Amino acid sequence: MSKKTKITFTLSAIALALAVGAQFYTNYKIDRELQKFPYTLRDQLTLNVTQIKSNFFSRELMFSISDTASHKTNIIHTNLTALPFAITAESELPAELIKDLNKKWQVTIDKSVINSKFSVIGDYLQSDIVTQFRDLTNKPQELEVNLNFASKTKFMEIKSRLSGFYYDTNSNIKDLNANLTLIPIGQNQYDLSDLEVKLSNADIYLLNGDNTHIELDKTNYQLNKSFYTDTYDLNTKLDTEKLLISNKNNPQDKIQLNGLRLTLAQIGVPNHLLFGNILDTVNKDKIDYQKTLQLLLDLFYNSKKLQFDIATQTATLPNGQAKLNLNNVSLATKANFENPQNAEIENNVTADSITQQYAKKEDTISISGLEFSSKLMQIDISKHSELLKYKLNSMLNVFQEKKSHAQLAELLKNISQNFQEKTQWQLKINSFVYPHVFNIEGFDLNYIEEPTNEQEYLVNISGNLDKLIDEYQAYQLNNIKAELPFKLTQANYLIPIYICESYSLNCSTNLSNEDYNKLLLDIFKNVALKTENITFHFNIDTYPNTRGEDVSINGNLTLPALDSARSQSIHNESDALNEKINAMTAMLNVTFPATLVELNDKKSSPFWQEFVLNIKPNEINGVDNPFFLLEGGNYSFKYEQQPEQQISINGKPLNQIPAASPNEIPQKMLATPENMPAVPELKQ
Repeated sequence: MSKKTKITFTLSAIALALAVGAQFYTNYKIDRELQKFPYTLRDQLTLNVTQIKSNFFSRELMFSISDTASHKTNIIHTNLTALPFAITAESELPAELIKDLNKKWQVTIDKSVINSKFSVIGDYLQSDIVTQFRDLTNKPQELEVNLNFASKTKFMEIKSRLSGFYYDTNSNIKDLNANLTLIPIGQNQYDLSDLEVKLSNADIYLLNGDNTHIELDKTNYQLNKSFYTDTYDLNTKLDTEKLLISNKNNPQDKIQLNGLRLTLAQIGVPNHLLFGNILDTVNKDKIDYQKTLQLLLDLFYNSKKLQFDIATQTATLPNGQAKLNLNNVSLATKANFENPQNAEIENNVTADSITQQYAKKEDTISISGLEFSSKLMQIDISKHSELLKYKLNSMLNVFQEKKSHAQLAELLKNISQNFQEKTQWQLKINSFVYPHVFNIEGFDLNYIEEPTNEQEYLVNISGNLDKLIDEYQAYQLNNIKAELPFKLTQANYLIPIYICESYSLNCSTNLSNEDYNKLLLDIFKNVALKTENITFHFNIDTYPNTRGEDVSINGNLTLPALDSARSQSIHNESDALNEKINAMTAMLNVTFPATLVELNDKKSSPFWQEFVLNIKPNEINGVDNPFFLLEGGNYSFKYEQQPEQQISINGKPLNQIPAASPNEIPQKMLATPENMPAVPELKQ
């Protein structure tokens, strides 16, 4: 053997050894990757592979997915050819899957091409799937899917595009694009970390056009998840340029929202609570609504923090002959559930303008500059969650003959114990025009309620109003200021009925008669109410204005609890209320300048004539009403009541106030003018 031949033989042997070694290494890598199966997606879907045939150079594989109910579907059939440091693949959709898709989605798959690239050394996988099909309308469509597996991060990125799709004779979507990223969260476990879906247009006819029609233009949905040991954070956002909703019976009356945006941010959601669990209950022949609602409430209330926002640039809501228009409306809810026994919830509503239009332009009702904010503190959210579940279940079982009276009674008893919630809210309105009724400007109303101990609540209602105008009655009120502070003692008896009203539980029918009547009777017997320094001040003037005068009203009221001895002998609310009124103390004081009833230019208005005739029953030069005292250029009316209904007016016992004689009673009052315009109905 020549030296050249020996060298050639040696090199060939080395090459063969390397090739065989590389082939063994390639097969080793394939075996190692196959052993990693199955992969799971948050316990919702499982991806598995079955090796049908194998030899030194090729593998025949079937990939399948199964859901939580172990329903298995074969999705890709692949023939792998293993070469030294390289792998080629020929893949196709299984005939059974194609048949199932054709039947379920009423499509005809004409062609499906799957191209895959593998690198044994680089540990990467790229796969492209292009499927051409015809939908229900026989229109050609195309679906593209691109999968990229990153070796360093083990992230899986999937991009897809669907040209369009008719899933019944009317409903269709156009130009759907989706990008998603799956990340490893454990051994062979993946979860969705990012998702973006863009939709050019959608027409959705519920019940194939026999019900609601929904139209969407340029819609974008985004989702992002961050993972921790026991929890995850979730952020979702939905934007759509235009949303139209119409009904088959009134297709011309379309609800239209432009520039709609919804966002939801949840922090600290327990890992076992997944939105996929809710989808499992919905994607069944018979939906378990109670379980679905319970899972949804658990998903929200078990988050540590939550923020939900919804906003729209414009909205049009038709209602018969009227049309409601909203501009720049937003609703925001923020909640902190880190301490479930001391939770906080904030709500904010804003609107640049709200108008309700009618056929006649002059009947348009309008509100501008609306702001509402509320804050609930010291909430035991677990108790409220149970009550809300009861409420929702009751709505689902509205036709159920047997009522669970005992369950509601127990829930009310539970939430009333150690009830220490604090509430505050504020309502502001720049202007409110209600044609033919009133115009208001600069409205500001505040409400606060807070506990001082387990049985006492302090409540304060205060408000300001810059201007209230009634042009048809020719008067206006300016610089209105009001304050109503009061204290409730033994307020714990009031909590069950308070909760009933807050949740619209209709306790009069959903509780037994005995339980409901006892709740009411306990309130009348035991709850004491005391107000001090109630004030109400305003300036009243004609419209158009002539000369405004200040009016001052103040007072106080005490409704005591019944003493125990008397309480035991009372068994119904009517007797308890009479006893309470009999023990009541009250004071009301009204003062205003005498010039208010002496201006002759007020006589043309029915309002002013009635006002003047009440103070001076025989008009300007007549005798004053005996209930009003003229002193120092001011009229005053002071009402005082002591226990046992001892009533005095302006310091005199009621029985000493002379009754008005027939000559002092006004014989006629102005009727409503015939040209008084009709008041438009305020739609809800």
